[in-house]
Amino acid sequence: MIKRVMALALLIPSMAFATGAFATERAEQAWEWIDSGAVVIDVRTPQEFNGGHLDNAVNIPVADLSRADLSFVDRDDHIVVYCRSGNRSGNAKQILLTKGYKHVHNGGGLQMMLSEKQESPSE
Repeated sequence: MIKRVMALALLIPSMAFATGAFATERAEQAWEWIDSGAVVIDVRTPQEFNGGHLDNAVNIPVADLSRADLSFVDRDDHIVVYCRSGNRSGNAKQILLTKGYKHVHNGGGLQMMLSEKQESPSE
């Protein structure tokens, strides 16, 4: 039993690091797409969106995405979706892929994206 607890104690920090590294890579990729002209969709609620959002982001809550008018987005456009933590944007990515959009990236959470943008070197 003690060996299991010790193994778990060693495993948990590495899992947290891996999750953080994944979130950072996801945010970095999102910024690359955004800097190249991707459409940015904030899939949080209007209240969350009004509390702060990325420049040029369009607010379409994930609950409305299946029936939203997306005529402003071409099926070949690059699209970055984000939310608070990355869960809703993961769902949004799947919805958009199902609707035939080919290039959709889950940017994850807004705060991670903002912190990644601030950490990247300015050009």
